[in-house]
Amino acid sequence: MGAWGIGTFENDDAVEWLDELQASADSSVLQTTLEETENGDEYLEAPEGIHILCAGEIIAALQGQPAPDLPDEARDWVQKHKSLDVSTLIPIATRKIDQVLDDGSELRELWQENEADYPAWRETVSALKARLSPT
Repeated sequence: MGAWGIGTFENDDAVEWLDELQASADSSVLQTTLEETENGDEYLEAPEGIHILCAGEIIAALQGQPAPDLPDEARDWVQKHKSLDVSTLIPIATRKIDQVLDDGSELRELWQENEADYPAWRETVSALKARLSPT
């Protein structure tokens, strides 16, 4: 994972995922991302975890809860597709974010190894989860 910051889109896997999203005209990339990571109790690899967080960020933005540091490319895609109904994906995304934060997540393990940045990364992910269900 080539990362240059703690933000969801501040790594190579997220940039590649965002390129795939930009080529789509509907919510299929979001849905596929969440479905592809439905692996039950299996170990969640880091790229899959990153993709889950990316999908969560786009879903939150489509619900009017964008991250302050959402990349311009993502903001543009959300603006063009703001009429998409992704409400059925919210519970799946929330559950998958929990999986990213739990044991059995390579992404969590990688961030935990970086003791200085782990608390900020975890807070960023927790804030995403809160923006998905801002009640």
